[in-house]
Amino acid sequence: MTVGSVSPDMQEFDFLVIGSGSGLDVANAMAGRGNSVAIVEEGPLGGTCLNRGCIPSKKLLYHAEVMETIERADEFGIDAEVTGVDFDDIVRKVNEDVSGSSESIR
Repeated sequence: MTVGSVSPDMQEFDFLVIGSGSGLDVANAMAGRGNSVAIVEEGPLGGTCLNRGCIPSKKLLYHAEVMETIERADEFGIDAEVTGVDFDDIVRKVNEDVSGSSESIR
């Protein structure tokens, strides 16, 4: 096949959405109106924000905020201390959550 040629068995769609981050909003809206939609995504569904950006970062930051709160517990009259952090487990759980969200999009 040469560039620009069309295979006889190639599917046709009303809309082609490139990227499955916020592009999913467009895809859902068009599909909801009865249009056929194809989504092109190089990586896992959900785009950068879900898989490598804001969402995993915020999930990791939340754990840090909890630890900071515990370290400041004396300000609330509470005697508490952080005696260990299982960072590998935290990262594993964040990655599992992100993967589950990406799979649910499918």
